[in-house]
Amino acid sequence: MSRFLRPFASAVALAAAILALLAPATSAHAESVPTCVNYSQSWRYATATNTCSHGVTFKTVYQDGHQESCQYLAPGQTRTIGSGYTGPHGSLARLEQCTGTTTIWGHHDAGWGNQITIRGNTAPLTWSAGHDCANRSAGLWECAVVGIPAGQPFEFKVLINDKTWSAGANYTGAGTWTQDVHPSF
Repeated sequence: MSRFLRPFASAVALAAAILALLAPATSAHAESVPTCVNYSQSWRYATATNTCSHGVTFKTVYQDGHQESCQYLAPGQTRTIGSGYTGPHGSLARLEQCTGTTTIWGHHDAGWGNQITIRGNTAPLTWSAGHDCANRSAGLWECAVVGIPAGQPFEFKVLINDKTWSAGANYTGAGTWTQDVHPSF
């Protein structure tokens, strides 16, 4: 190689190495959302529609590698899930299921100052102590449980202030699923 081409070849190799480091990492374990979740993107917004019979928890991943926080889409729901292709992260690359977390959405207005918890029969849930849920809006509580193996069946109950048990039979779920419950007390 001539002495004039060596610096050019070195610069190209350096640029390629830098670009490889800056390229967004993709997870080998990333799981796409089910085909019953449809999404589209305009110049201004990205929207998703869930035509599944169950809720889906997912994150929005853009072409530049940016990932939004996990969000929940109930069965039959359509809503804005991110920015359009003129936004700061460019075009939407895909939607990925949030895995490793079992999410139970409790639909009940517990009243001001009260807390919703869940108890269950599979670790990390127990029947002796409640797992706190986060109040997301009036009458909507997110119970995110990390550690139940994917597909593992389990039973659970919803409580108010970890003292008042919901009426009726135990609910059933499975690890890493997302589901809605409407407890009565």
